[in-house]
Amino acid sequence: MFNSRLLRLLSLGAVLAAVRIPYALTDHLQDDALIIFRTAFNLADHGQLAFNLGETTTGVTSMVYALILAFLRATFGSAALWATIAVNTLFALAAAGLFAAALEQGARRVLLWAAIAILPISLLVSYTGMETALLLTALGLAAYGVTHARTSRMLPVAAFVLPLVRLDAVGFAILFTGACFLIERRRALHALLALVLSVAIVAGATMLLTGTPVPQTAIAKALSYRSDRSITGFLDQLEVLFLTHSYLLPFSTKYALFLSPIATMVSLLSSLLAVRLAWQDSARRSTILALVASAYLVPVAYAAGGVIFPWYLWPSTLIANILELFVAFELTRRLARPLRQLAATGIASVLAAAALVQWAISYNVGHQESEYRAGVGRYLFSIAKPGDTLFLEPAGHIPFHARLKTWDEIGLVSNDVLELKRAGHPDWWIRFVRKMRPTWLVQRSPLLDDKVTHDGYELSSEDSAWLQQNYEVVRRFKYDPEGGSTHPFGAWLLSLGSHSGYDVLRRRAAD
Repeated sequence: MFNSRLLRLLSLGAVLAAVRIPYALTDHLQDDALIIFRTAFNLADHGQLAFNLGETTTGVTSMVYALILAFLRATFGSAALWATIAVNTLFALAAAGLFAAALEQGARRVLLWAAIAILPISLLVSYTGMETALLLTALGLAAYGVTHARTSRMLPVAAFVLPLVRLDAVGFAILFTGACFLIERRRALHALLALVLSVAIVAGATMLLTGTPVPQTAIAKALSYRSDRSITGFLDQLEVLFLTHSYLLPFSTKYALFLSPIATMVSLLSSLLAVRLAWQDSARRSTILALVASAYLVPVAYAAGGVIFPWYLWPSTLIANILELFVAFELTRRLARPLRQLAATGIASVLAAAALVQWAISYNVGHQESEYRAGVGRYLFSIAKPGDTLFLEPAGHIPFHARLKTWDEIGLVSNDVLELKRAGHPDWWIRFVRKMRPTWLVQRSPLLDDKVTHDGYELSSEDSAWLQQNYEVVRRFKYDPEGGSTHPFGAWLLSLGSHSGYDVLRRRAAD
């Protein structure tokens, strides 16, 4: 009987994994993921944990994830990307199973596992190359650890792992540890000690590698994306988060933004109902309280910090969607059989529709990133000479494929850039170019014509003249979605997307 049950679970897991194949074939890779890949591959291929060989800057936020990728590169060689997708798929399925086990029992647990596993975010984290699937597995461990705090040591394990995956995941660990304190104080204390130890390890290792306890990526983004941190600015961020560009939508597309207020209302109502439905079960109630806090408080904390990127909120989006599923499952099982079957069909239909929309989005983004943007890098690789250098803003696809020593305008992989930004020079960009004389510049806008840098600084007439004298545009890339597919439906899908142009500038030869 046990073997039969295990076989059924493995078969279902295989199906849920196979569902991801069409998504992986879209080549939708997050641009930031290519930063991690380049650093990890340098470690595996050359024994150097660095974005640029011979330097110490990594551009990596999750060192544990980078080490996993380095292992996959050393083991699978040129197939490391597909190995990464396979491993992240396993993480995503494990996370879905842990969340389901924390919230349901018996057959409903298996059904909830399958439903969570095909949520758009669950699919997305499997193939976009980021560390989010690993982070979600740790969060699933935390949820399971709270529900089963009296019999399981999973929560201390999760509290230790979360900061190792991402230092900013400390917030999640605190929320789940606090929830555990309501039902099992000793286990919560163990989790707190594990959390403190983990943070100390991460801060110490980061200090050893970079000279600061905070990852350079966080410092670079704080310096580059200076937002309004007043009360008004904070309220504006909240308006974006919940009303105009809601992260609570199950997928990210400009065509669904008008649904943002509805998505927020549905999510808030579902969270209240989830707490009410689990109120009599103290363990499950504590878990749901932690999930509710994770769904809303963590994004609000990012808003207060002033720097938010969509992928930061993927875990909170998934958790909010899980709460909605939990409520749908609980309400459905309370219905009479005919209505129950109708509701189950409705849930399955909504999940299938959302999954199809996510595939369409990834098909579009995959072409933009892995064909168009990566094509700029391939072009540079085809014409660059040994010893050439590159300076640009996006540090992912283009540098990965160009294979040149790279400085990025944000400072994620460039200490030299950070030093100028820390000095507070508004004209840091042109100062950097004059000093370092990169062979190649890649700009989103026609810099020689507009005379405005990526961060909005307008070049002086003297600096503009110097740039005109020393650099020339050798190619202009313009996104053409119509040429991306010969199939009418594929061409139509691509036409729904847009992407900035890129100017490639080369340093003029010295007279």
